[in-house]
Order: sequence, then structure tokens, then C-alpha cells
Amino acid sequence: MGTAHSFVCSQCGEKHSDLPDLAFNAPYHYSELNETERKRAKLSADFCEIDQDRFVRGVLPITIRDYDAETFSFGVWVSLSAENFERYKALFKEEDPQEPPYFGWLCNHINGYPDTLSLKTNVVLQPYPSRPHIHLESTDHPLAKAQREGIMMDELMAVLHTHGAFDGG
Repeated sequence: MGTAHSFVCSQCGEKHSDLPDLAFNAPYHYSELNETERKRAKLSADFCEIDQDRFVRGVLPITIRDYDAETFSFGVWVSLSAENFERYKALFKEEDPQEPPYFGWLCNHINGYPDTLSLKTNVVLQPYPSRPHIHLESTDHPLAKAQREGIMMDELMAVLHTHGAFDGG
């Protein structure tokens, strides 16, 4: 059984009793553009287009083994083919998108793990308004292993701390 944790949010400064979110506002590729280059990109809360590249936002779930098997999700971006991107946009508000998973590439660096940029993923559409679930290819990469097997709360806390997601508590 998990123990209660509290966190001081590094963004709002308030104390919270639940797990903080860790979400990326944009794919890494967008964050690398300067102000002038960003004029050729389109970014919303769920979609990003940069030249010929297409990205969607999803959640990468990880079970916390020693915290009542609660699930923590990273809010990440993945690249999709132009065809799958357009198909997803067309199905975005569907309540029951009967669609096979889309292949994608993870497009964020998740601190606390070896390089996560360009890990292979499957993007599984969810009923609106939920974002798609991102499932990593089953490899020996520590993040893929964490998604398959779950992680301990202290491991998650170490990752969150590297992102400044909380100040302790």
C-alpha cells in the first residue's frame, strides 16, 4: 500500500497531495526553433505541424508498483506520418474511434532516462476528450521497461525532481 505524498508545485508554489503532472507543451523539435522559425509552425494543445513534420500529444502511462498500483502518465508528443496525422485529426472528437494503433516516434527528452528522443511507439486512440495512449516498443530501454513492469515511487520522484516538477514535501 502506498504512503501519502505531498508536493510543493514548482509552477504555482502550492502544496498538493496528489501526484504532479509532467507534461511537455510542445515536441522537442518545436522547442528548438527560434522565434522567427516558429512562424512557420502551427502549435495547439493537441497538434503541431512544422514544415512536413506532424506531431500529436498523448499520454505515456507508467504503473507505480508501490503506490496502490496507481498510474502516472507523462504528457508527451509523438510524430506521425502525414496520413495518420490527418486520420487522427478527422477522428479527434470521436467517442469510439475504432482504429488500429499508429506507429510514431517519441519526440521529447524525459530527464532521468537515457535519451528518449525517437523511441518507437504505438499511438492508441482513446474516446474523446481523452488523449491517445502512447505505448513504447518493447525494448531494453529503461523507459520502455518502466512502462512494461512499472516503477517504484522513489524512482518516479527522482525523475520528477530532474524536471523541477516539485520542490519536495
